Amino acid sequence: MVPRRPSDPGPSPLASAEEPTFLGVLRPAPQSLLSYRRTLGLRSDRSALLALARAIGSSPGWGGPVTFVARVAPEPVLGIFGAGERLDRARFALQVRAAESGMGRLRYVGYREAERAAEQLAHRLVERFGEGPLRSFRWAALPRGGLLVLGMLAARLGLPPQRLGASPPGEGQGEPLVVVDDCALSGARFAAFLAGLSAPRVVFAHLYSPAALREAVVTREPRVLACLAARDLDADGAADVAEEWSEARRRWAQRLDGDRYGPGAFERIAFPWNEPDRLLWNPEAAGVELGWKLVPPELCLKQRAGAGTEPTSRSPVQVQPRGAGPWRPAGTVLFARRRGDTTLYRLDTGQVFRLSGTAHAMWWALLRAGEVPAAAALLGDRYRVSEKNLVSDLSRFLDKLQESGLLEYAPES
Repeated sequence: MVPRRPSDPGPSPLASAEEPTFLGVLRPAPQSLLSYRRTLGLRSDRSALLALARAIGSSPGWGGPVTFVARVAPEPVLGIFGAGERLDRARFALQVRAAESGMGRLRYVGYREAERAAEQLAHRLVERFGEGPLRSFRWAALPRGGLLVLGMLAARLGLPPQRLGASPPGEGQGEPLVVVDDCALSGARFAAFLAGLSAPRVVFAHLYSPAALREAVVTREPRVLACLAARDLDADGAADVAEEWSEARRRWAQRLDGDRYGPGAFERIAFPWNEPDRLLWNPEAAGVELGWKLVPPELCLKQRAGAGTEPTSRSPVQVQPRGAGPWRPAGTVLFARRRGDTTLYRLDTGQVFRLSGTAHAMWWALLRAGEVPAAAALLGDRYRVSEKNLVSDLSRFLDKLQESGLLEYAPES
């Protein structure tokens, strides 16, 4: 059945009692977005926003399906639309801030770079203990990243297979036990592993960690002969954020239990097999929670293994179109297709609009055509109405969109 002419296709703001459909927006700083692109090997802001959306969507804790909208111009932003009736707004804002700041601090270590770091770690171990004695040590790995690093070290150092094990082997035999991991941020995993050992002499070897953490491990643990890493992680940050990060570390230190040696690193390290969990302090709840992931599933095996378990991991990411012009979406607007409607959000005022039925169809016709006559031609076969009346309806609709700050006249220069 052909739809008849609508009486009023204008946009209507969502009433406060309705389901909130816009959850939030990430506005990465230009330098942070560039750094994120470079560390993940992405070619454009568009690909970076899409990767970030897939990463956040693979994070646990979403109460239901959400829609991500990537908008590149006039400034790169990532909008998140979804059902938010059970959403803790303060908690969501905390996650957004952490993701925005974390993008510029992400350090993604690919397989080739990890192999080079393992070579450096092997060299440090040989310098400290000698290649021959290392073959008589017992070796254990912290799962799962430590298993990969131990395999690299075993190949490089020629370690006997009988000296390797994933559980605490060789206890009570007197040889030092080398515990291997990919990175150490707070040292909590190593502390838990060490608590279950009776080995009198232990070496903690890993690829990345802050220098201060390694010093703390050796100082606090008399059994630890050495705590060695191939490379340092930045613990302080750049000069413009060092004071703020120092204060954050001080607050974390007050909350640390005895199983941690430090508050973590300024850099956010990640590997093709794992992106370590990042804890956030929620002052409203007076507790910690897991931060959103920043590495998309296609670049991280752990995220890929969990894909499909959350509704968001199956949600496509939409790219907001610029529009054909000269009539285009306003620069302060984000919009998404959801459940047959279009939801629009004004970044400057926080207003949310919903376009349903005819208004939804007219909005997309105007975006594709850019002008009223061409949009009327696109809709001509859909509505039982004369071309003159359809042009009139579209003109009135365009006026309402302009009055609402949703559409603007912006011809290409």
